Amino acid sequence: MADPVARGPRPDGHGRGQTATASAESTGYTRAWIGQLAKRSTDPGPAGRHNRQRTSSWRAPRRLSPPQQEQEQEERRQARAGPPPDGATRWRARAVAEWMAERVGRPVATHRGGDSLQRLKPRPQLPRPRHALADAEQQDACKKK
Repeated sequence: MADPVARGPRPDGHGRGQTATASAESTGYTRAWIGQLAKRSTDPGPAGRHNRQRTSSWRAPRRLSPPQQEQEQEERRQARAGPPPDGATRWRARAVAEWMAERVGRPVATHRGGDSLQRLKPRPQLPRPRHALADAEQQDACKKK
């Protein structure tokens, strides 16, 4: 969607001989804003008139490109298919974070390991626990035939 400032006559009155005060009165903008618009449109030209409302982000840029992210995801899947480290029964967030830290060469927070596990949609690869006092004969008698 185009910037509303870029459409129609320029609100700074540039080219019509209006002062910033007259432009502010006719458009409803403040004189300071009119000055900003005039400065943007004259210094860099038309490229300076684009919408700058959401052009800054506090989020750090991604360290891996999309193809590198796909490759990293596939490596995680393959590593998770193997046995977990330290003789554990299944992968845990801390183990995944340590594995990731080893791969990228910098510390990785434990909760990032948990995030990675969640993205892989893990399923516990263990049989369901059975009750210690369960009687197999009674269970077979109750099964539908």
